[in-house]
Amino acid sequence: MSGLALALISPLRASAQCGTTGPTGSVSWTTQLCDEFNGAANSTIDRTKWAFDTGNSGCGNNELQTYCDPSSNTAPCSSSSPNAFIDGKGHLAIQVRSPAANTWTSARLKSQGLQEFHAGRIEAGIQFPSATGLWPAFWLLGAQPGVDWPMVGETDIMENWPKTSNISGPGATGNCSTIHTSVTGGSGKGKCFTFLSGQQVDTSFHTYGQIWSANMIQYYIDDPTQPYFVVTASDLPPGDTWPFSSSANPFFVIMNVAVGGTLGTPIDANTGKQAAMLVDYVRQYLPAPVPALRFKASGNISVKAGATSGNAAKINLLGTL
Repeated sequence: MSGLALALISPLRASAQCGTTGPTGSVSWTTQLCDEFNGAANSTIDRTKWAFDTGNSGCGNNELQTYCDPSSNTAPCSSSSPNAFIDGKGHLAIQVRSPAANTWTSARLKSQGLQEFHAGRIEAGIQFPSATGLWPAFWLLGAQPGVDWPMVGETDIMENWPKTSNISGPGATGNCSTIHTSVTGGSGKGKCFTFLSGQQVDTSFHTYGQIWSANMIQYYIDDPTQPYFVVTASDLPPGDTWPFSSSANPFFVIMNVAVGGTLGTPIDANTGKQAAMLVDYVRQYLPAPVPALRFKASGNISVKAGATSGNAAKINLLGTL
């Protein structure tokens, strides 16, 4: 897929169904796996596609939230006010809550062991809050057994945190995409995107995606023909390893909203009172094979031996290519 020009803007419609999508030039796409979240309000999230991380481990980033399974009633979680639910309008909602002082709950969905990928095109239609203390993300993590982070690899398609955080983020007018590898570690290698004037992450849905081939990842927002960040294996520092090219290391999708932590600190009195992160769909496409180029002969070609030197020989092809 490297170097292909791809042209498709996926619709952000709650009524969209899983199926094929239009060709982009000579490339035809087939939707392999997807979730459109079209169930009735508070209907069960599809457990054949999504599992839930739970607990308050901090996730290695000193995060403050407790992640809850929607069915859990272990305090501070409550099934009567779940942090992940179908809103009945065609969206998955991830809602940060503050059930008590200095306590926050959230949800982290993952496709680990259920839907895993090592190539193709992965995208989601998302609208999410940009607010003090919140750190929403849509990302992929390597699943190879026995390999720890960051060696296993991570690719962040959508990651957002406030401009007012201790480490200034893109805020409501932007997004950052990053890869994390063995050498780049926690800093990673990435780039941030700024929306055109008047567009924001918290007032409208946008398509966040990556086009992923063996040695290249292209990140885009809304228009896959205009990637804003392209990273290849050759961009890594000396001694690093590109973990994104082997079927032995498939990746799984994660969607979550963290509270505090490395990029979400500080928090304030309104943290946990913001609107939910809404996901319109998640889709993974694979391309049909592109036919090999063929050259048509336009004349006879003759071969004539040329000068030789040592063990090398020069051959001249004479004729019209």
